[in-house]
Amino acid sequence: MSSVIWVELKIVFILALLLLIPGWAFLAVSGLWRRWKTLQRWFLAIGISIAFYPVFYYLMRTLLPMVRIGRSKLWVMLAGMFLLIIWGLRKSWFKQFKLGHLGGLVLAVLGVTLLTRFWLAYQYPYPAWTDSLHHAILTQLTASKGQLPLTLLPFASTATDMYHLGLYALTAPLQILTEIPAHTALLWTAQALNGLCGIGVFLFLDKRVSRLAALVGMALVGLFSFQPAWYFNWGRFTQVGAQSILLIAALVTWEAIRAWRVEWPTFKISIILLSLTAGLLNAGVFLLHFQVAAYMLPLLVVIAIAEFVHACKEKKHILRTLLGILIVVVVSLGLILPALLPAFDIYYSVRSAAVWDDTTGQRAYSSDFDFDTLFGLASRPWLIALAVLGMVVGILGAGRETTLVVTLWILMLFLEGLSSRLNIPLLAFTNITGMMIMLYLPAGLLVGLFVHVVFSWIPNLIAKRIEPIFIWLLMFGAVVGSFCRIGDVEDYRQLITAEDETAIGWIAANAPEDAVFAINTDFWLENSPIGTDAGYWILYFTGRHTTASTMLSPFGPDHDGVVLRSEAVLDLYEEDPSVASLCELGVEYVYIGAKEPYTGKFFNPTTLLQLPHVQVLFKWGDAYVLKICE
Repeated sequence: MSSVIWVELKIVFILALLLLIPGWAFLAVSGLWRRWKTLQRWFLAIGISIAFYPVFYYLMRTLLPMVRIGRSKLWVMLAGMFLLIIWGLRKSWFKQFKLGHLGGLVLAVLGVTLLTRFWLAYQYPYPAWTDSLHHAILTQLTASKGQLPLTLLPFASTATDMYHLGLYALTAPLQILTEIPAHTALLWTAQALNGLCGIGVFLFLDKRVSRLAALVGMALVGLFSFQPAWYFNWGRFTQVGAQSILLIAALVTWEAIRAWRVEWPTFKISIILLSLTAGLLNAGVFLLHFQVAAYMLPLLVVIAIAEFVHACKEKKHILRTLLGILIVVVVSLGLILPALLPAFDIYYSVRSAAVWDDTTGQRAYSSDFDFDTLFGLASRPWLIALAVLGMVVGILGAGRETTLVVTLWILMLFLEGLSSRLNIPLLAFTNITGMMIMLYLPAGLLVGLFVHVVFSWIPNLIAKRIEPIFIWLLMFGAVVGSFCRIGDVEDYRQLITAEDETAIGWIAANAPEDAVFAINTDFWLENSPIGTDAGYWILYFTGRHTTASTMLSPFGPDHDGVVLRSEAVLDLYEEDPSVASLCELGVEYVYIGAKEPYTGKFFNPTTLLQLPHVQVLFKWGDAYVLKICE
């Protein structure tokens, strides 16, 4: 077996430790595992682990800023937690492996889903598109500093107060423990989280509806739907990280509030611990991605209202229900304050001072809704149709309450997505596009509900005969879907080639440390430049600056300079190109990537070399390093 395979097996093994040990330690010590079935415990442990690291790193930065989290501390922490698991489950370890009805097939679906995600990480070793650049930089900074960074220095002067940093509390430990590059740790962690997005759907449906519904929902999210697999192309890694635990957080919150209404005071300690778990998970969602927390909030509100309505109908336990809601809210807010206060302060000061005209507000923060966009970004027509059927039959049949909750959530998501069209700056925290690309989660719930209700309408004897046939058809479809998922690659978003690796390696070894490179550029918004070929990654791989900086540049004090230099880059695309403006701005070098940018606009080396003082410093294949100034 090649050394590359061994490294990747090591990555997967360490990922498994990171994503299982903290959650299981909490369940074992608290005894909360007894409230859940076997597979539910394992999936809940994963969710708790994912939420643990962002909360832990943010609290460490706030409370103990001088402490650095390195290799030794991480191993000691994991070893200590593992001993807690052994102690807590010493009399019941065998119970954790009784998978129950359809358990083997559930694990098979999860395994195949993860395999499709890891296969893409193996095939394409560099993260795609433009968001990935700052994700890799922040992973590197978190690993090297042992803390979540306050700025992007030395890569850029951008402050991070406005940005969610929770993902790097997961990627940095993997980088530290495996000693792999930051971009590799980022890619494999993100793909693991992508493959785990279905476990929230499974847990929600398995607890609230049925195992068959849960299996269907999980298979749909992981293998039948092109979302979230498509996030691989976009580098939307923070978003998919938060979505991996969104439904787990919502379900545990629901269970905690219901426990206050129904179980108190019989299981006092258990209910309090369940509320703390809900708060931890909710905080994890927020710290991984602020917008996803905004998408989760309507679901939590609907759940709280549903439980309060039950309490009112029973004409008792109203105060206990309100107390349960309050405790979950207080714990959640308490854990996110280190990120919430500075982020909201900046957000409010920027947005309250903004004056938008209708055109600018629409262009920058919203998208027009149409069904072509829905089918292109959210889900295929057949899946949307099944989800709508799930709404209808779920309200009419079994699982009515869960269906109503999910349906109301979807309606509120659309209201959130469209709110930015009001052109009120303070409401422009999301847009319809950002909302649509996470609709696979409620769709998975509704399709699972649809299958459950249809089977509930079939006479029991007939249903028992049909179910195995349906399940094997589902598994066959899942296998077919797995081949589709490994084909979910937009090649033009893969910016780095083997030729670029060599050329950028030359820059790292030979270019002056204060060198600034002009790179192929596009403006995705009026004042937001991005790189369109491998030159965008020069900053990460070499520490040399580029004209486009990162996508977080708008949060930094030197953003005007970034825009000015990027506008000067456009002179290189002219029929009669000029380097004068770039030289005046201190940009003395040009990098031309080996791969033609998706825009169709690229620097022509033949034309540029006809200009005075322009010379080739290095060439490898179609990748060029040019010096353009005297």
